[in-house]
Amino acid sequence: MGVELPTDAPPTDFRFMLPPFQLLKKRRRALQTLALMGVLAIVLLAFPQFFLRVSHEPRSCDAIVLLGGAPGERDPVAADLYRRGFSQLIVITGRGDCLDNARLLAARGVPTNALLIDCDARTTQENAEAVSLLLRGRGVTNVILVTSWFHSRRSLATFRRFAPELRARCVVSEPRHALRNQLPFVAAEYLKTVVYALRWGVWPWALPAEF
Repeated sequence: MGVELPTDAPPTDFRFMLPPFQLLKKRRRALQTLALMGVLAIVLLAFPQFFLRVSHEPRSCDAIVLLGGAPGERDPVAADLYRRGFSQLIVITGRGDCLDNARLLAARGVPTNALLIDCDARTTQENAEAVSLLLRGRGVTNVILVTSWFHSRRSLATFRRFAPELRARCVVSEPRHALRNQLPFVAAEYLKTVVYALRWGVWPWALPAEF
């Protein structure tokens, strides 16, 4: 006659039956993974210009695209490009500071009839789609993007993905503050880069050398 086991007995957790050396092996692997992630984070934050920055020598183009953000830092670059004759058209895109950027450009001598303004785009992806729509039918084939250095590589890759008819180059606004003061923006940019890669297949490090 067999022994009947209680049907309500809790299931056995075999994890606690592993030999001690297997538990140590698992812990060692976890620690190694954490260490590698820590080293990677240190490298990414210590050398962000190597990973995030891409900037070209300006050339004559059909339009200068001023991406919203960093008020007071990007508009001087766009105004300088306009004054130097690289283009007679500036497209401003970005919700929140589009009108401020228009006023700043006007104060720097850019006439209002040289501006196209989009005040709806909230993300870099929407920037690219909005600019593509604004410039459709105008014969525009190449543009200069003006943005912050840490945003440059992702913005170029995003325009290549969502506005493929535009050949884009990038001229960046150089940092005015020490790198340690920009680390929150740098960390956020790395996170956004991962999101764009996973969601839309935008891989900034696959950019060609020239546009």
